[in-house]
Amino acid sequence: VPRVIGHATCSLTLYDNGGTLNGGRNVSETFDFTVEVVPVNDEPYFSFNSVACENSTQFACIVNDTYFEVRIPSTFSGECSGSLCQGCSYPILISNFAKDVTASRQHLYNERNQLLTFDLVPLSNVSLLYSDIQITNTDIFVCMNKDAVGSDDFEISLWDDGGSSNGGVNNFGPLPFKLSVYLVNSRPSFDRCNNGSVTFWQGSGQHIVPSFIYNLDNGIGKLNDKIEADQIVTFTVIPTFDDQGLIQVPLIYRNGTLGITVGGS
Repeated sequence: VPRVIGHATCSLTLYDNGGTLNGGRNVSETFDFTVEVVPVNDEPYFSFNSVACENSTQFACIVNDTYFEVRIPSTFSGECSGSLCQGCSYPILISNFAKDVTASRQHLYNERNQLLTFDLVPLSNVSLLYSDIQITNTDIFVCMNKDAVGSDDFEISLWDDGGSSNGGVNNFGPLPFKLSVYLVNSRPSFDRCNNGSVTFWQGSGQHIVPSFIYNLDNGIGKLNDKIEADQIVTFTVIPTFDDQGLIQVPLIYRNGTLGITVGGS
């Protein structure tokens, strides 16, 4: 029977074929010997859970049993709740990332109480992380860095505390884990002075209103604010007139200044 541990005691007797005629003896003294089968640690096991990211709204995952990639747009603004996420501006929490987690791939009864630990190791210098990834037996917590696009590669292994004596195996993996941030242009935004309401005297001619537009944002406040900081913005003004000639089409300059000419009386 495979993978059974314990001991067995055997009795050993030697016989010859000379018979017992004339008081002969054909049987030796009986001796015992013991066979001890000691445990050899079976490897732990896990696979990735393909539905780990199904409730995510700001990122997506590519997952099969042996590969896990998190794909994050550069417009990501954070998706995580709970105490683990506090202090991180751009957090990601992936719950139940693993399935079929077991201390013994062969489901050995004597290994059922072993302590299991996941280990995540970067394969090179990482650029996407604000702090180290935290991994537990159920969750992966990632705090993303600002102003970075690209990808970082990691490996995840599962360890048990059964040791490796007598040829035992105390780890499974590593399996690849990847973070990818891809560039998505953030929507620009702005605010209008006085909620966009300006008043001029009839026939007063040309006016320049500095800072009519303020809080001009090329995409600041997202992961890629530095990437978009040098973008050129252009305002488009489409007027609707009560009366033709009331005003000339206004100009709004890139610095937020309003230029407008009011028509004659």
